[in-house]
Amino acid sequence: MHIHPPHITASETEVILTARINVDTPLEDLPQHLSFRFPAAYRPHINPRGDAWVTAMLPLAMHLGEDIHYPGALSERLFYGLGELVKIFSTWLPEVFHPIRIHPARLEPSTTRPGSATLAAFSGGVDSSYVVFNHLPPRQEIPALQVTHCVFIHGFDIPLQETAEYDAWQAIFGETLSGLGIELIAARTNAQYFTTGRVRWEYAHGCALAAVGLMLEPFCKQYLIASSWQLTRLKPWGSSIVTDHWFSTETMAVRHSGVEAGRFAKVETVKNWPPLRSMLRVCVDYPRRSPGKNCSCCEKCRRTLAMLAVLEAEGSFQTFIRPPHLRDVLNWVPSYRIYVPDMLRYCWQQGKLRAVPLLILAQARYLLHQAVRSLVPAWLFRRLKAKLYPLSENPFTVRHLPLDWH
Repeated sequence: MHIHPPHITASETEVILTARINVDTPLEDLPQHLSFRFPAAYRPHINPRGDAWVTAMLPLAMHLGEDIHYPGALSERLFYGLGELVKIFSTWLPEVFHPIRIHPARLEPSTTRPGSATLAAFSGGVDSSYVVFNHLPPRQEIPALQVTHCVFIHGFDIPLQETAEYDAWQAIFGETLSGLGIELIAARTNAQYFTTGRVRWEYAHGCALAAVGLMLEPFCKQYLIASSWQLTRLKPWGSSIVTDHWFSTETMAVRHSGVEAGRFAKVETVKNWPPLRSMLRVCVDYPRRSPGKNCSCCEKCRRTLAMLAVLEAEGSFQTFIRPPHLRDVLNWVPSYRIYVPDMLRYCWQQGKLRAVPLLILAQARYLLHQAVRSLVPAWLFRRLKAKLYPLSENPFTVRHLPLDWH
């Protein structure tokens, strides 16, 4: 894999950074250029080295088994860290990732003075909201470690062609976070379009998240990435307490935050935080969700609404089209094994027994589903699943990229 020198263009509203990507393996439906876009005000804070470019392309290069060649400089510390990540991912998932080497033109430590900002990757979900909540006073007593900026990335869980949806959430987040003294940075990248159909996003997203932070390295001293999994439930994942610190450079520390708590514990912590009611965003259903709203019907929406109902969260949540209700406990299946025991434990400890019968029924339903599933041959299960739940076309492909991204 060859990453060509990036080209920078700037307008009154944004700065665009683009680098041509060549792979040795013939691939169809692969973008020719990797791009990052930031507001024009951040042009002086762009990292001149190849840190972000190499990091973003690492999952695809490992999957193809191709060494990465970059004609410019790379941070010494990051170069070492990426080498460790190659070992970790190729050990975790040897069928997906292969050991490779990185060949920059030269290695050089950062000589710029560290930035002053604490930047957090932010999507409006439970995990990233929990990180922001914990890095504001009074929970974070050290002023230098309090969140000053959040970056909301278009092209990760909102396809680049869905501009109305991204703009709506950007407006909601910007208004809410500004009330907390936090500035929102609107970033855009097509990094996911390089991995879709080849490497599962759950394995590749950590490198893409880190790349956005590395692009702004001269601006911030600390970059916070929210955990997806609790420390006691770790598994191979793109962003992890095991991996994220290896993305650090000489002047910017990358931190994996929130690993001490599971999803239900995080919801319990932030349930009555007023900003959450105006900006909570969890929906994963592309066809049914609308700009600025969660569909309130998909598994993730119902899971969150069920947790809020069990916790008897105060106030209305403006981004849902209906209020939380305990009946949501019965309507979502895939996550029962992880979350229902936590909810049951909470109800017993707090003496909130109204939800216990529904939770027990939900757990029994899950066990019945699993028992029936074990009796069905794998080939038949896949065929039935494909017929009952046909997959829509993946929106993160080249054919869906807006023309100005080609």
